[in-house]
Amino acid sequence: MTLQLYPQGRYNLNFDISAMLLAGLLFLFYITRPRVFQERRTKYFMILLGTLFLSALLDFSVCAAMNSGISRGTVKMEAAIALTHLFSVSQPYFIVLYLLEALGFSRRYTKAEYFAIAIPEIALITLLVMTTLRHLVSGGSLGDPDTYALFFKVWFAAIIVFYMTVALLLLHRTKNVLLRREYIAILALIFAFLVSMIPQFVNSHLKMTRFLVALCMLGIYITLENNADLYDTETGLRTRTTLWRESEAIFSLSLHASVVSIKLGNTGYLAMMLGIPAMKELYHQVGMYLQRYADDKVHAFRLSSHSYALLFLQDDPARAEKIAADILDRFQEQWPLAGTYVYVAAEVWISHIPEQIPDEQHLSVFVDSSYDTGIPDNILHRFDMLASEQRKSEVELALQRALSAGSLMVYYQPIYDTREHRIRSCEALVRMHDEKLGDVSPEEFIRVAEQTGLVGRIGELVFEKVCTFWETCCPQQYGLSFIEVNLSTIQCMDKDLPERFQQIMKKHGVKPEEINLEITESAVIHDEKAMQTFLASMRKIGFSFALDDFGTGNANFSYVMKYPFRLLKIDKSFLWGAEKEASAGAILDSMLELTQGLGRDAVVEGVETKAQRDYLVGRKVRYLQGYYYAKPIPEQDFLHFLENFNQKAQEEKRDGAQEQA
Repeated sequence: MTLQLYPQGRYNLNFDISAMLLAGLLFLFYITRPRVFQERRTKYFMILLGTLFLSALLDFSVCAAMNSGISRGTVKMEAAIALTHLFSVSQPYFIVLYLLEALGFSRRYTKAEYFAIAIPEIALITLLVMTTLRHLVSGGSLGDPDTYALFFKVWFAAIIVFYMTVALLLLHRTKNVLLRREYIAILALIFAFLVSMIPQFVNSHLKMTRFLVALCMLGIYITLENNADLYDTETGLRTRTTLWRESEAIFSLSLHASVVSIKLGNTGYLAMMLGIPAMKELYHQVGMYLQRYADDKVHAFRLSSHSYALLFLQDDPARAEKIAADILDRFQEQWPLAGTYVYVAAEVWISHIPEQIPDEQHLSVFVDSSYDTGIPDNILHRFDMLASEQRKSEVELALQRALSAGSLMVYYQPIYDTREHRIRSCEALVRMHDEKLGDVSPEEFIRVAEQTGLVGRIGELVFEKVCTFWETCCPQQYGLSFIEVNLSTIQCMDKDLPERFQQIMKKHGVKPEEINLEITESAVIHDEKAMQTFLASMRKIGFSFALDDFGTGNANFSYVMKYPFRLLKIDKSFLWGAEKEASAGAILDSMLELTQGLGRDAVVEGVETKAQRDYLVGRKVRYLQGYYYAKPIPEQDFLHFLENFNQKAQEEKRDGAQEQA
């Protein structure tokens, strides 16, 4: 018998064909896309597409057979009809499960609540099994089939209304979390199920239900499941956008979670020495390593080239602590890179929502803070935002008191000149002691000063104290040629700073060549145009400059050539790394050679041992700074140190010359 798709009074199969093609294509696109994480949400969406496709396929087969004159009652026919209904009646239930995952509710639902949601689905499947057995036993002749079919339709419609009502309630609770297009797509899917019931009662031969659902599933795929902005192609981790969306759901639903933040510290100099391709390989390795911890309950994110995070969606602090410790241990080991092995400096932090992180703004502060060179990177750091905010307020008040009283102290750390064999300069370092808080580390109060806008006042106070020290104590009489003074990024953006500095120097009779201004890498790359303008105006006055912390950020030798830096201060991590691994030593040697090739002098920080000193002297480094020579010394003791050290150094120089003679 020939199959007719449009026989009069029979089932119209166009909608089934369209639904089948659309669901099948979506399923193929979905399973072949470059997904890098597996979760229940993904599985539920695949189940929805799969049941929609199979339901349309089986319905097409059954209706085509009926259009051809084949009647019900056979085992094959009843089994096909039963499976068609099974796949159809399961879709509303799986939509609710999908939304529970997609909207974040699954994290707070218990097994008992999941079972309660499943009760209507279980009842409907039970009714479906009984109906199928009835037809097989009676051959379709027991009772009034139309009445029984109507009863099944009504019951099916009631279940759809129940599940779509649940879905609407879930959607309403998270309407402020979703994007507008996502909200509309989910709303359309819900109403598609509700509206699709109407044709089933008006004209059962018009198979529109599955086609309407397939169209809405296309909308869900485009808005919620198109993962172009969900994961980072370089590392395979989720993106910053995904973190904010998931955290928004966590805070809006008052859920508990844990966050582990990983901040890389030496990517700048690794990129400068090993090149961009090697760094891409490193980021891929870090991503693959963190991805091993990712599952339904743990999501891994790449926030920037040097910042990563893990979000623990379940209230399981013990697991978060264990994984954070494992990550810390991994970064104490070397990573294979560019044919060698390198150490990647990393700080690992852990905190908990909402106990230590009460809202999204504080979460942003936690994950976006940069690598802090002032703290060790071999321990797990714990972050409490509430305690941190209280401490920040206390330090800010202490800073206000110190600035009002002018009680901030300036210490001086000597810088040794290997050519002249004497202390030729020093770096001015600010220190703070408060009656209530005691000694506060400069790393802490400078960070607070930057956040509160006080750093400019601190910098100006330090400059004033340095000029006063040069005028009253005359350290130049003991061999000092100039003093290094640090400038913050905020000061470098201040157009009036050159004039104020001139007034201070004129007041104390200090010459510009007796002050060398240190500018950090972060300040240099902050605003290139503004920095060039600032340096030009300061250079007209007669100041010279040093680039501080060179190699720790994103500045490279192109920046060095653009700016009139007299000195390049190479961060201590290079020297300390050279003692751990040969590749780090090669990087340091390359930096020193390039610095000398550019006609600049290098200041290597962190010199603590004679072996380090000899290593650098052998490579003709001009200036050395570190605890090997002295820790930062209070102003009142520095002159005595300077006199004794240089006198002793000159005596040793003369003795050495006499021995050679």
